[in-house]
Amino acid sequence: MVKQAVRNPNYFADIQDVSQLAKQSSLVATSHRSVSKWGGAAILSSYCVSSSTAMMPFIFGHLGQVLGPILLFIFLWTCCTLQRILLDISLLNPQTRTMPQSVKLALGSFGGKVAYVLQFLNQQINLPVYMVFLVSSLKNILYPLGSHDTAGEVFPAWTRCNILWLLALLFPALWAVNMQRSFHDSSNFCVLTVLLNTTQVGLVVWIACLHPNGLDNTLPLTSAAWIPDMSLNNTPSTAEYWVDVFSSLCLFNYAFEPCFVATEIMQEMQEKHQIKASLDIATWSMFFLYCAAGMFPVGLWGWQRKDNVLNEIGHGSSAVLANVCLLIP
Repeated sequence: MVKQAVRNPNYFADIQDVSQLAKQSSLVATSHRSVSKWGGAAILSSYCVSSSTAMMPFIFGHLGQVLGPILLFIFLWTCCTLQRILLDISLLNPQTRTMPQSVKLALGSFGGKVAYVLQFLNQQINLPVYMVFLVSSLKNILYPLGSHDTAGEVFPAWTRCNILWLLALLFPALWAVNMQRSFHDSSNFCVLTVLLNTTQVGLVVWIACLHPNGLDNTLPLTSAAWIPDMSLNNTPSTAEYWVDVFSSLCLFNYAFEPCFVATEIMQEMQEKHQIKASLDIATWSMFFLYCAAGMFPVGLWGWQRKDNVLNEIGHGSSAVLANVCLLIP
């Protein structure tokens, strides 16, 4: 190398030029595979919607047509604001590439460990709920073929074991996860997820509008309160039953989950500051979708909604399609 440098005074300059070209080619490749602002918004949205939209009629039925959206707005605004603070920490400190690392930088080692444990537990606690909704949708899709809760008909008695239904969903899910090598790959699937979730809500609203008195025209008149009575009671048949009211508030936790992946997605964005725009788009798109999913069924069918509205829309073609839209994402 010394001899080449003596013979060619521009030897080191040439090396620098080659190095610069290598960096530029790497940047081109990175930008080609980077996550866009809208791709990031799709990923953040898909982490929240799907089964969460099916819960909204139950939530709004017990919290009211006005108070429910107001509380949901406050909850989403608070979570979005806190998430933006974490993103700012990561933007100012590029070495923090995950949410627990950002918390560790702000609150110390103990805070980072707590954030990691909470993130892990939150995901594990959410998973069983999602699986219950998925199994329910799969059964609703196959319902026209025969009952799966009693022996006979098309399916044999051993299909009543819910473990089999869980495995039928788990193996395809594991395959799909392992097919995705980056958030760029995930963003393409998540765009489809958002479209399917929007279609699901549209179908539920459509069915509710077509059958304002219930699918069999026997729905009892239980009009929803705009602002519920704040006096809680122990009567399960009332909207103010304290167990259902607190359950409705707790279900908000399933309505916002970008904290799991927002910081990680930012690492694959060419312009990292755009992650905050993605977060805003996702959060407020979810808010309007949640309001539509909750207010129309409650306004037309009353407050006595199940915790999964897809179990109330029958088994017609529109209902089957709505369950498919929940199952696929």
